Amino acid sequence: MKKLFFIIFLLGFTITSNAQLVITIAGVLDSVGALNGPALQSHFNNPHGIAVDGFGNVYVADRFGHRIRKITTGGIATTLAGSGNSGTLDGNGVNAEFNEPWGLCADSLGNVYVADTRNNLIRKIDLNGNVTTLAGSGSFGTTNGPALGATFGNPTGIEIDETTGTIYVADHLTHIIRKIDPAGNVSTLAGAPYLTGNTNGVGLAATF
Repeated sequence: MKKLFFIIFLLGFTITSNAQLVITIAGVLDSVGALNGPALQSHFNNPHGIAVDGFGNVYVADRFGHRIRKITTGGIATTLAGSGNSGTLDGNGVNAEFNEPWGLCADSLGNVYVADTRNNLIRKIDLNGNVTTLAGSGSFGTTNGPALGATFGNPTGIEIDETTGTIYVADHLTHIIRKIDPAGNVSTLAGAPYLTGNTNGVGLAATF
């Protein structure tokens, strides 16, 4: 990211101050929609999550558009996945459906992982644009166990540890942090289900 440098001369001393330059990389102010094309002419609908892959492509969880969008390094906005209708369908690209996706992360290869919030699911979009359900039955809850039998409570944040392949999920309405291991087992890493607070401690003794 570019930086602005201000040189201030005070009492014979030179002080260098660094400030971040904020620029718009995509979207038109106050324009709502799903228009693709040149990034600065594209439209979004309540974008929430954002992630960057190892190649510099930017991914956006277009929450109310029920889509996952991609902004290429060449400055082109596209729809990576999602028909625009709310639903739970797996499939390729725009044939898949999401329901208010919120959080995203991407690995260095360009696989994208989605916290599909209102569906209570964790989804994956592979390099070919195929959307699959990685974890979650679709029901609201805190059940651990095999991935597709587990339940989530409006997951919003998501991150992957590429070294181990472990995925971590911030389970918004149940106030817990979940873990999905490479074998597909879901467990609660930290937090007491449904109990709000700011207690530090080990695992389930902590509160969020």
